[in-house]
Order: sequence, then structure tokens, then C-alpha cells
Amino acid sequence: MLFEFLLPTWNVWFEVAESIFYLVWEVIETLGDMAGVVLELLFTPLWYIVTVVWSVTSSILYPILWITSEILYAPIRLVLAISSFMASIFTCLVNIFGATWEFVSSIFQLASSSEAAVSTGEVSMWHTLWKDLFSQIFRALRIILNGVAQFLAACNRHQLRYAYTQFYLKRSKSYMVVYDS
Repeated sequence: MLFEFLLPTWNVWFEVAESIFYLVWEVIETLGDMAGVVLELLFTPLWYIVTVVWSVTSSILYPILWITSEILYAPIRLVLAISSFMASIFTCLVNIFGATWEFVSSIFQLASSSEAAVSTGEVSMWHTLWKDLFSQIFRALRIILNGVAQFLAACNRHQLRYAYTQFYLKRSKSYMVVYDS
């Protein structure tokens, strides 16, 4: 009996609680929507200003600054490249001169040590060998240069022959008359 008495009251309490919850929910949702609209109204002009500034910066100022920096940086890069190139050339030259100096000084050391230990007849043998070595080197260089000269002359003859053939063919084509049948 008590249960039958509480059941309708219980249902009324649930309906009242549901209505209060629905009312609170609607008030919170409406306040949230209003806060969103107010924030959107406040930040939309700021967003448009930021967008316009970003567009101007990226389309006008950035290329101008990039071109200016490249113009200012190009001479520096050129000087750095030239100095790097000159440093590598001077390093190579120093290495070549150092190696040549070592080679020549070793030859003179060998010649001076051999002069001290040998007689005059043997010195003339060294002199003869030295002359023979130079004559063979210069003979080999002369043969190589003659071969290169002959090769270049053959290339020139071939090029002249090709040019004459092309000229002759062009000239003969201009004299030909083609009849359509």
C-alpha cells in the first residue's frame, strides 16, 4: 500500500527533475551559443586584419625582401667562391713546386754525391746518360706533337670535304626542276 502511494508521487518527482534538467540544459546551451557569437563578433575583424597582413606580406614584402637579400648576398658568395678557388689553386701550385723542388734537390744531391766519389771519366758517363735521357724525352715529345698535328690536319681535311659536299648538294638541288605527273 505504501508502494502504491509512492509510485505516482515518484513519477511526479521524476517529471519535475526532468523539466528542471531540461531547463538548465537549454539555458547552458543558449549561453554557450551566445558566447560563441560574441567571440566570433570580436575576433572576426581581427582575423580579417591578420589575413590581409599575411597576404600582403607573403605576396609583396616577402619577394622584395628575398630579392634584396639575394642582391646583397651575391657579392659575398662570389668573393667566397673566388677565394676558395684561389686557395685550391695555390695549394695545388705549392704542392707541385714542393714536389718539383724535392725531385730537383734529390737529383743534385745524387749528382754531388756521385761527383765526390767518382773520377772524371765516370762524370762524363753521367753527363752522356743525362744528355741521352733528354734527347729521348724530346724525341718522344716531337713524335707525339707530330702525331697530334697530323690528326688535326686529317680532321680539317675531313671537315672541308664534308662542307664541300654539302655545298655541292645544295647547289645541285637549286638547279633541279621537279615536275608533277
